[in-house]
Amino acid sequence: MRQKTIFVTEAFTMTKDPHPDIRYVHALASNDHTLIKEIYDQYFPRISAMIRKNSGTESDAYDIFQEALMVIYTKSQQADFQLTSAFYSFLYGISYRLWLKELRKKHRDEVTLEDDQEFRDEYDLEDAIFLREQRKLIREKFEQLKDRCQRILNLTLKEQKSHQEVAEIMGFANANVAKKEKSKCKSRLVKMVKEDIRYQELL
Repeated sequence: MRQKTIFVTEAFTMTKDPHPDIRYVHALASNDHTLIKEIYDQYFPRISAMIRKNSGTESDAYDIFQEALMVIYTKSQQADFQLTSAFYSFLYGISYRLWLKELRKKHRDEVTLEDDQEFRDEYDLEDAIFLREQRKLIREKFEQLKDRCQRILNLTLKEQKSHQEVAEIMGFANANVAKKEKSKCKSRLVKMVKEDIRYQELL
């Protein structure tokens, strides 16, 4: 059984001697609307054609395309990420895998995605998709926490505030109280994640 540790990281790392198309990856990280529009204009029609050719709709294609871009963003946050091929090859490979996975969910049996275009898997795309799904689940459950818990976890885990600083911001009696409250909120988040049916699929 595949075992993975669920975690969230927000670091974005530049690479040495990147492929020129790395600009598209940077655009996703910086929310560069001009380049992101260029990505959609250039590549969406081709991804859409692949999905529609394989039992999908235009709406399916749009959803898969957006999800693929988020997978690329997630993958780019890893310290050892390097773009070694054209951006489209990377995008196509992820979109292909995502749609194949969706087809298998719908039909609940073995599905072969028919397409005559080949791509090289140089990026361990399954892990990239897996990591993205982990983060989606964690983020979804985090947003279901009460505002108070969200604030405490953001202060301690994202903003790296000390327990004493959290106590002062939140109006707790002391650092020990802040530490206990963080522990309670973190445990609640973990419990919510583990109770979701998707959690077992991510093990």
